[in-house]
Parts: sequence; C-alpha cells; structure tokens
Amino acid sequence: MLIGLVFGYMGYTMDHANALFTILALIAGVGALWFLRDIIRYWEPDRSPLFQTLHHAPKSIVWIYTIEMQVMPLGIRFWDSKTLNFCLLDREELQIRANAKEIQLIKKALVILLPHATFGHNKEREQWYQLDPNMLYNEGDEELNG
Repeated sequence: MLIGLVFGYMGYTMDHANALFTILALIAGVGALWFLRDIIRYWEPDRSPLFQTLHHAPKSIVWIYTIEMQVMPLGIRFWDSKTLNFCLLDREELQIRANAKEIQLIKKALVILLPHATFGHNKEREQWYQLDPNMLYNEGDEELNG
C-alpha cells in the first residue's frame, strides 16, 4: 500500500517519462536485492554436491578433465571460460567453473587428493567411461584394481 501511495504521489508531481523511469529503477533495485538475498541464502560451498563427494566418497570420482570455451563473436575474443568436469562411478557428472590459474591450482591439489582418478580428456577415455567407469581407475591403486 505504501508503494502505491509513493507511485501515486510521483505521478502527480512528475511528468510521465520521469515517473516511468523511477518505477523501472525501483523494480530493478528490488530485483537486484532479491537476487543478492538468494545468493547469500543458498550459496554454501560445503553443501555442494562436489564438496560432499570429495569429502565423503572421493573414490567415486574416476575421471577429471577440463572443458575450455572461448567466446569469440565475429572473430573478436571476448573471454575464456574453463570448466572442470568430474565424472563419477555412477556416471553422474559434476562441474565447477574457474579461470585458468585457478584450474591449474585445483588440478595440482586433485592429483594429490585423488591419485586413483584419471586426468585429461580424449576419445579413448570417453569410450572407456561409457563402457565401464571402473576402467578409468589409475593402475597404481591396487586397492581398487585388485
């Protein structure tokens, strides 16, 4: 009701273009605050499926590779986007996006944390994953291959 009174008052004191601009600005501001509230409320990294898998079932991650996307409309390079893809035993895939430097740091940590996982993408690994994800366990891990 208060918003209606404010809009009514603005309608009498401003011309129509200014009133419309003010209304649109208020709507955009409320939308931005709503979006920010949702980000703060729902963004909890320790509850993400990837974090839960790394913490509780790291052996279920069998294959990790990077997907790189370059946005180049009309041949002009605007930005690069890298996604780290985690393939699990149950054929579920989890992803995170980061810049190139962050991806390299994450990969270095993952090589230590997940010595049983296969890193890097090629057609052969893709076929192995489709046939049987267990085929992508590293040979050095006797516990899983034995």
